[in-house]
Amino acid sequence: MHRRENALLEVDRQFRVHDVPPASDRRGRRLPRCRSTHRDAIGACVDPWITADRLAIALRISRRGLEARHHAYVSGDPHASVTGTPMPQPVLSTTRATLPITTLHEAVAAATRTPLEAIRRPGIARGLFVALAIDRGWRDTAILAELAGCSTRTIQRLVTEVDVAGLRAARLCAGDPRLIQRARPHQARRGISRAGDPRQSQYE
Repeated sequence: MHRRENALLEVDRQFRVHDVPPASDRRGRRLPRCRSTHRDAIGACVDPWITADRLAIALRISRRGLEARHHAYVSGDPHASVTGTPMPQPVLSTTRATLPITTLHEAVAAATRTPLEAIRRPGIARGLFVALAIDRGWRDTAILAELAGCSTRTIQRLVTEVDVAGLRAARLCAGDPRLIQRARPHQARRGISRAGDPRQSQYE
């Protein structure tokens, strides 16, 4: 392998953080998930601090296919798959709601590295949740307003303020369960049912 490519692997070996399930404290409360350079490099998070472009420039290696090469290295270990696991693929825009709203909710939490309840407060998570939901066929503004804890007018405004780069990251997380930050069953998610169907429990 080219020397600069080896340099990339060595840099990643020194600084990357494995995506492992968050630990819990003595009371069983989930601790915050650590940052992962892997998520940043493949484009699975909003406002990354390491990107494929930056890695390519800093290490003077080819930018083409760098996300896939980086993922192959990160996932290619005895604990996962020696040859590497498939590269995550994003969901596509659709007018038909085929994914549960809970999946989209969790994808936004993963992409923004925020708690699940963040969509019920003004901020990037709420805006991205609305954008991803609309993008994936959830077009009822009344339902989205109930889930996000805001007015339909706010939903309508957020629809016009889509963060394109953030939406790409959320699509990638929504397309691969490995990237989704799953909530524990006992964690309350006001406004959203575990089944993802708002009709099943008052949008729970």
